[in-house]
Amino acid sequence: MIANVVVLAAALYVLLKPVDKNLALLALCRRLAEAILGGVTVILGFVALQFSDSNYYSFAFSGWQERRPRAGYGRA
Repeated sequence: MIANVVVLAAALYVLLKPVDKNLALLALCRRLAEAILGGVTVILGFVALQFSDSNYYSFAFSGWQERRPRAGYGRA
């Protein structure tokens, strides 16, 4: 999805460049900033997942919450 944003930003730049070069450059910069922030958000989500998977954070759940699978998922 983030790669698509970069490709579409480049296409938008090419499309708007004959109309107004400064406006096209501004749109390109904003879309690239969006792609960078999206990538950082995905990476931070994986970092948070790593923290939540560690034993340090397991005290947040009681014993029955850790062992009991959700209905419809996992083992029958």
